[in-house]
Amino acid sequence: MRAKYETFPGFETVAIDLLFIADDATIRDIHDPANPDPLGEIRAKVRRRDIMLFVGKPRHELLNRRYSRNR
Repeated sequence: MRAKYETFPGFETVAIDLLFIADDATIRDIHDPANPDPLGEIRAKVRRRDIMLFVGKPRHELLNRRYSRNR
């Protein structure tokens, strides 16, 4: 997984698979070196709606790009 900061030009022109939106405190928690499972933390925070997740591609495209359907 790669993550980076970019300006958001809008959904019509952005070339993304997944877009995660979180506040600064949540991002700091995820990047904390003491956090043993940052990906698990992201999943939990998405479920609790502490992180908003937007899917930018259809499911079949995500599966073709090797995203897992089991997690």
